[in-house]
Amino acid sequence: MKPGDLVKFVGTSPDSNDLDWAEEYETYKGHHGFVTSLKRWSNGDVYAALVFFPGLETQGRTKAQGRRDSLHPMLKKELKVVNLR
Repeated sequence: MKPGDLVKFVGTSPDSNDLDWAEEYETYKGHHGFVTSLKRWSNGDVYAALVFFPGLETQGRTKAQGRRDSLHPMLKKELKVVNLR
């Protein structure tokens, strides 16, 4: 995964006891976005990314965290790089 990659949200389905996650999952389910930057562990491994999801500029984690840049912090395991070739 690198900045500029097209990614699809593939997150984990919520269980019935976690209503907050269920709402968030439904917000992102099926959406594609672009990686803008990566977050790395001290050893250099990528663990998260900031992603721009067109149409979700003021929803989901952007809204919950009070971000004004329309970027959604996502864990690497929640995303799948989409190969267009």
